[in-house]
Amino acid sequence: MTSRTHVAATLIACLTGGVLLGGIAAAVAPASAATTGAGISDITPYGGYLGNYIAPDGTRVYCIDPLRDWPSDITGDGVVISTLITERGVELDSEVLRDFDLVLSRYGQTEDPVLAAAVSAFVYGYTSGFAQTNGPGFGAAMHFINGEPDVEQAFAMIWSDVEGGSAPATPIAELSIEMSDPVAGVVRVDATPADAAGTLSLEGAVVTGTGESTVAVDGSDSIAITATPSAAVETYTIAATASFEIDAGPQPRVTLYETGSQQRTIRDSGPALVEFGTSAKVEVARPAPPPETPAPTLAATGSPASSIVSPGMLAGTVLVGAGILVPLVGRRPARRPREYRSAAAVIPPRE
Repeated sequence: MTSRTHVAATLIACLTGGVLLGGIAAAVAPASAATTGAGISDITPYGGYLGNYIAPDGTRVYCIDPLRDWPSDITGDGVVISTLITERGVELDSEVLRDFDLVLSRYGQTEDPVLAAAVSAFVYGYTSGFAQTNGPGFGAAMHFINGEPDVEQAFAMIWSDVEGGSAPATPIAELSIEMSDPVAGVVRVDATPADAAGTLSLEGAVVTGTGESTVAVDGSDSIAITATPSAAVETYTIAATASFEIDAGPQPRVTLYETGSQQRTIRDSGPALVEFGTSAKVEVARPAPPPETPAPTLAATGSPASSIVSPGMLAGTVLVGAGILVPLVGRRPARRPREYRSAAAVIPPRE
């Protein structure tokens, strides 16, 4: 809508209010109407406005129907849509909606009038009747900028960003569990993107040093763990699960606001989060205890250390009743003379 049309509509509202209410000088805008935000008036070839409006929810939105009046009436709540049809009845493809989401999320909430005008021109470059007649894209957007150098420069930056943008890499994640012994080990995390924030959960083990079973991780991390097996098992399992959540980037959708028959407005679709994760587990064998060595058996107190006498001992010694060992080799036992002889019985004669 042109600024001249805007002024005329306001003047009619003021005159109507004066006739009906007697003395009211201006119409009061509804509390839920959109209000003018950052932008530049009288810039388009038609003397129109390029910039954003502030929706009742406080976000900054951009018009998509340049042939309609500006959104001054009651504006409804924003609704996220994945299909957008222009005022000429043309359905925009998903790539255009993705570009809208990128531009509106990165630049749309600006208070800079020059940047806001460049964003508005980008949107008109695909939704306007001029774009439908002459082809959408760069040329149609530049038509609405109408040679304003500062806005052209800002628009060139936005266009370069869109042209150089690419779909984010498919997020992936891998885990590995490496045990240095049956109790101590490391869980290694490898995810794309590397700055993805996530949570690691453990079963059969805890984080070394904290004793916790969960810990925050990023896409390139190593966590020392300590196993917690039951004392009754010979083998046990350690399991690890990692879950991540990242921004999915621009999506083929926008948030649409309706204002009756007046211009519809749009902003980005809001953050799109994607979840991904992975898991791993390992079987660990508890080491067998070393075999027990039996203790030596001691002889009973008072018993001889051995009851066996070797032949060599018999050849060299003889045990005498008195406990004296007498060498036998090369000697003959001495003969002892009898010290006591039998005495003859003497019978005294009879008298």
